[in-house]
Amino acid sequence: MKYNFIEDDEVTKGLARTLIKLTEAQEKTIEIILQKVVPTIESIHDQVLEKPEYLSVGQVALIEGVCEKTIRNRIKEGTIPATKNDGERSYKIPSLEYYETRTEIKSRSSYRNIS
Repeated sequence: MKYNFIEDDEVTKGLARTLIKLTEAQEKTIEIILQKVVPTIESIHDQVLEKPEYLSVGQVALIEGVCEKTIRNRIKEGTIPATKNDGERSYKIPSLEYYETRTEIKSRSSYRNIS
């Protein structure tokens, strides 16, 4: 059996060129995706790290894992500190006071004896 190394070498070179072209195409695609995604991720990151002065009822509901009605009830009970300006319908929950009362409530509940 006669083996032709020249043909085999050309096939290998052709496969290598194809592989290089595919790799370059993938790199370009990844670069395009990163150009679109990175600014969005940075924006989300900034929003998460930024602690606003006030929280909305919806934001507190997400943090607590309950519905907005529950948060409004807790505001009325005085469990969650909030203010409402004259003529406004929505509550403003001071974030610093909220987080302070939240840790207070957690520490009280850890001592509660349930039997």
